[in-house]
Order: sequence, then structure tokens, then C-alpha cells
Amino acid sequence: MTIEKLLLTLDSGINYYFYGSTDIEVYAAEKLEDTETMTPDILYVTDAYASKDSPGNVLYASSSDIPIILKQLRCSISRDYQITSELNHLNQKVLNNVSLQHISDTCRALLNTTIFLLDEQFSLLAFSGKNEAKRFLGSISANNIIGKDTSITYLPANHICPYDAVLAPINNNGKLLGYILSSAWEGAGNIKGISDVLHEISKILSNCKGFSSSRTPISKRQQYLTELLQLHSIDAVTAKQKQKELNFPEHDKYFVLSFKINTDKKLIFMRDTLQTILKEEVYEYNHYFFAIVGCQIHKRISEQTYPKLLLFLKENDMYAGMSNGFLDYSLLRTAFEQSITAPSLRQYISGKEIRFCRYEDLILSHLLEMAFQKGIPYRSFCHPNVVNIERYDQEHGTEYLKTLSAYVYNNLRLSETASKLYIHRNTLYHRINILREQFGIDFDNPREFMKLQISCTAYGFIGEVKNANQIFGPMD
Repeated sequence: MTIEKLLLTLDSGINYYFYGSTDIEVYAAEKLEDTETMTPDILYVTDAYASKDSPGNVLYASSSDIPIILKQLRCSISRDYQITSELNHLNQKVLNNVSLQHISDTCRALLNTTIFLLDEQFSLLAFSGKNEAKRFLGSISANNIIGKDTSITYLPANHICPYDAVLAPINNNGKLLGYILSSAWEGAGNIKGISDVLHEISKILSNCKGFSSSRTPISKRQQYLTELLQLHSIDAVTAKQKQKELNFPEHDKYFVLSFKINTDKKLIFMRDTLQTILKEEVYEYNHYFFAIVGCQIHKRISEQTYPKLLLFLKENDMYAGMSNGFLDYSLLRTAFEQSITAPSLRQYISGKEIRFCRYEDLILSHLLEMAFQKGIPYRSFCHPNVVNIERYDQEHGTEYLKTLSAYVYNNLRLSETASKLYIHRNTLYHRINILREQFGIDFDNPREFMKLQISCTAYGFIGEVKNANQIFGPMD
């Protein structure tokens, strides 16, 4: 870090005098103790007179300010070292040709600001940060800022755009490839510092293949879906009109199928394979592949619908999450969030064996999870007879709660339940009679059965049902 940049990081209220060249790179700041041991790559701080013949760089300040100055200088040098390390990491990612979404996430972590990666027409290629900042992008285009300057542009916050921002062009051999836009909440961050680092980032991104003219342009469909995923709400009528305008297939209902991306090496192959299996267009957003699957209102979609998908998921150690059904694209954001939530919920309850996870099977578990997070005791949701069974099991070493849960999970089907528990049908029938007669469980009352489902789900969710992953029945 040059001494010139280092001195700019000191508080404006500190008085000091510097003797030496400001364009020298230094890697440390030390208190001057002995002029005989000074080196040119260290910035020294002292309150005593030093000879002009001193071989080092000396900053003079009052003795009371020296501890503060040294602390600020060392923090700045440490931060500069960290930024240099992160820039090298970013450069390595560019050389490895990772996705633009990964690039934008890395830039956000480096700058701690919202990041937009844009093509030369200012179309969004990748985004990482606060979704509210999305509105800022359109206002820049409206103000015709683009193309007026080839240098870094500072965009101060105003009443329309409550963000300070810095815009940097990305050029390669004099050709404009795109832009990187860094925005922060009003008054947040050191804009001058962001500008300096952004300049270095733009030079690294000039070699990024994602910005090259040979890249496959993002389709209007992808752009529209990305906008829907970044908005909190949208009018259903407007969404329907746009859906027709972009020739999206029309169905009675839709589901979002999502797949978390766990590698950078085979993205194109994996996306193409998923498109072949699903026979649907596959998009990429925020480290996920996703597809919108449509069907008739009476049809159900499960893992049996895509037998080849299960093999693909297992081979690539991936999981598929499917949202609850929705009727129009205005609910796409909610559906996407449901789809990415489903695998983690399913794994929490039943381990990692189930790779196709439907949110509709886990709605109750999700509601219970949110209740637990608010501190509501799980037993408060449980049927008192089921709580009594749990206590009986603990006192007598029995497994009636597991038997009850398996029977409920398998929709009261004897054969499937006995198979899951690895017991004979007669043994199961005997246990069910005990549940009826000794514990007062009424399997014939629909309202009672719903309470049993809630109770067994609650116990399964908090791990009270042993080997719960082995007793889940068919999803349909």
C-alpha cells in the first residue's frame, strides 16, 4: 500500500507532518525507536526530531496521538493485505471460468456492497446483495449515464435513488464488455476506497469469459424470471400478460423444481442434462438451477414422474426441491423459496436418503419449525395421548411412538407400515390394538387423525422418533 493512500485513511482530526516520498509501498507501521535500523518499506511514527538523512519514511505527531495513528495505520495495512488476497482469489476464479453469479458473490464479499454485473447494453447478467437495490438499476439507465464516460463514475444518493454507488466499465483491448456497479446504503462505506478496489476488480474482470462477445446472451425469459425472483410482490394480471408475451407455456398450475449447484466444473453439462430429463427450460439463479413445471389441475407430480432424475441426483450428489403448486407467475418468488427450503427440511427429519423433496409434504414441518424458532414448546402442539405414549416408552423401553408414527406416516396402511418397521403384520396389528385400547388412540376419527399427524410430525422433527428416515411411507 502506498504511503499516499495510507495517509488518506487517517482521521481528519489528527495533526501530523510526514517527511519522505508518498509513492513508496510499505507493508508495516512502527514506532520509531532507533534510526540505525530503519528500512524503506516501513512507515515510522515518532514525536522526536529525525535527521533528514534518515533512510526511512517518518511521520511526526504528538505523543498522545501516536497510539491512535499506529492503530489506524495497521488496520489499513491489514485491510489492504486482505483485499489483495481476495483480489487474487477473484482472479483465480476468473481464470477457472466460474459462473458470473459466483463472481458477483465474490465481489460482494470483497466490497461488502450490493453488486450488479451488467453487459454493454446495461442488461443484468448477475446480481448479489440487497434486493431493494434492484430498483436503483433502472433509474441509472433512465438518467442516460451509460456510455458517457469510460472512467469510474461516482453516483451520489438522491431523493430517487437512496444509494451511493460507483460504476466501473469493464474493457478489453479498448472494447467495452460491460460494467460492474457497486451500491451501498446512503452514507455507508468509504466510496473513495470502493472506487480504488473497483478499478482493480474491473481490470480482473476484463479477462472474464462471461463478458466476452462470444457468450450466450441471457434470454428475455431468464431476465424476466430473475426480476420476479428479486421482487417482493407483483400484480397477478401483469404477470399473466408478461407470461403470454414471452410465450411461456400455459398450464392450470405450476411448480418450481430447484437444484443447488455444488460444483463449478460441469455447469453447462448439468443444466443441459436436467433440461433433457425434465423436458423443460432450466434457468440459473443464486447458486441454483431451477425449472418451472406445469400440469393440469388434477395431476400430481412426484419422484415417479421423473425416474431418470433420481439416478442423476444420486450420481451427482444433488437434491431436488419442489414447491407447492401455484396458479400464476406472480407467486414465483415464494415458490422458489419453498423449493430451496424443502431439501433442508426433509434432511432434518429423515436424513439424506430422500433426494426428491416436495414442499407440500413438508408444510406442517415448516410451520412447526417457525413455531420452534419463536420459542413455542413442541409438546404444546401434540395430542396429550401421544405425549403419554412418549412418556410410557421412556419408562418401559417400548417403541409405541415409533409404531404410531410409522402407521400415520404410511396413511394407516398395514402392509407398508409392517415392512418399514421390519415386523410381521400380526405383530403390528397387536401393537395397533394396544394403541387403541391402552392409550385411547382413535384412528377412525378424521379430526383425531389430523391431530395425530401434527403430533407425529412434531416428534419426528425434533428427533424423538428413532430412525424416522426408515419409516416414511410413499409420497402419494
